[in-house]
Amino acid sequence: MSNDVRGDAPPDGACDSHVHVFHGSVDAAIDRPTPNLLLASLDQLGFDRAVVVSSAIPGTAGSGNAATARVLSLAPERLRGIALLSESSEREQIELLGTQGFVGARFSYMDLDALRAGRPMGPRVDRPRALTQMATVMREIGWQAHIFGTCSQIVAETGFLATLQVPVVIDHMGWLSDTSPRGATFREFVAAVKAEGWWVKLSALRNGPIGALDSVRPFHDALLEAAPDRMIWGSDWPFVGMPGGSTSSRILYDQFARWTPDADLLHAVLVTNPAELFGF
Repeated sequence: MSNDVRGDAPPDGACDSHVHVFHGSVDAAIDRPTPNLLLASLDQLGFDRAVVVSSAIPGTAGSGNAATARVLSLAPERLRGIALLSESSEREQIELLGTQGFVGARFSYMDLDALRAGRPMGPRVDRPRALTQMATVMREIGWQAHIFGTCSQIVAETGFLATLQVPVVIDHMGWLSDTSPRGATFREFVAAVKAEGWWVKLSALRNGPIGALDSVRPFHDALLEAAPDRMIWGSDWPFVGMPGGSTSSRILYDQFARWTPDADLLHAVLVTNPAELFGF
């Protein structure tokens, strides 16, 4: 899991906008990605900031908001957190998370129960109930909603997401498995990004096989052209549940930098945009 330092150094203030932390062994290829390992990984890569996204992946130990809160406490000036909420979460709990460095919550349109049953993860058929239940509180305290779903699901939810009246951040470029760069679904997605003011994480990982992510480049280019002031980048460290090979934050960053050769755009995606969105 080491990140060999090579390639161009990232700009000062660079932010990895999508990482996870677990307390315990979570994958045969990953040895305890603890908070200290996250900070070491950022230092090796030359990144000053990161956004830790709480996760509830079946079979992982020590996941969830508690694991995220522990790492946020180690470097509050460098880190922000994205929480997991349920329909029964109480306002006092959410406000407490805000004092610990959390700035939003993640809602999954993907079927995590399939993972628990040993099946491939696919789209859910229903809307996450917590997203509806927690919208008012999130709006009142200034939180953002991170959406984990397929491109077609997100397009279908455009009208509903507009009713939330909170910043909407799309994980994994919209999970592009159900569309193509020239397909109608992706064109509608790009149009919604422009019209609705959505933010998008330009994360190539999980949108193609490890070692062959160049197929994702057309999606990257289209989104960056559509809304350069609302694009951010995330590595998805520590790469849990990735079949077909291994990768590193350095490999993924170098690829992103090659795909974003304009220095001003690179700075916007890595520094300016996340600083605005996450309040660094």
